[in-house]
Amino acid sequence: MTMTNNSLKLIDRKPYMQQLREWKNRHIIKVVTGMRRTGKSTMLEMLADELRSSESDDQI
Repeated sequence: MTMTNNSLKLIDRKPYMQQLREWKNRHIIKVVTGMRRTGKSTMLEMLADELRSSESDDQI
C-alpha cells in the first residue's frame, strides 16, 4: 500500500498497471471495467501522471 498526500490508502495494483503500460501504444480503445469504487479512475490518473512525466507534451 502507498499513501497519498491526503492520507488515503491506495492498494498497489502492479499487474493491472503493467497491463495498461503494455497496451498504451496500441491504437485501440482501452476500456477499464469493474465494480464501483474499486480504483479504476485512480489507476487511470496514475497512468496519466506517468505519461506526463515520461512523454513529451505533444504526445499526451
